[in-house]
Amino acid sequence: ETDTVISSGSLEINVTARNVTIGGEPVNLSSGEFELLKLLMQNPKRIFSTTAIVEKVYSSESDTSEKTVRQRI
Repeated sequence: ETDTVISSGSLEINVTARNVTIGGEPVNLSSGEFELLKLLMQNPKRIFSTTAIVEKVYSSESDTSEKTVRQRI
């Protein structure tokens, strides 16, 4: 299986291994933060409403609100 890597400048996200680095240094993210970053990096020119982010990223976490998403962004 080949690793899927998305990068922007020095930021890299390995979707397969589920890890993130900036300038080669690992970044610790929660599962939700990782999924949010992945969504945004996979859609660099797209604008998402907080409602859409909740539906796409946090649908399995019923207690996640739009306020939580705004705080993470």
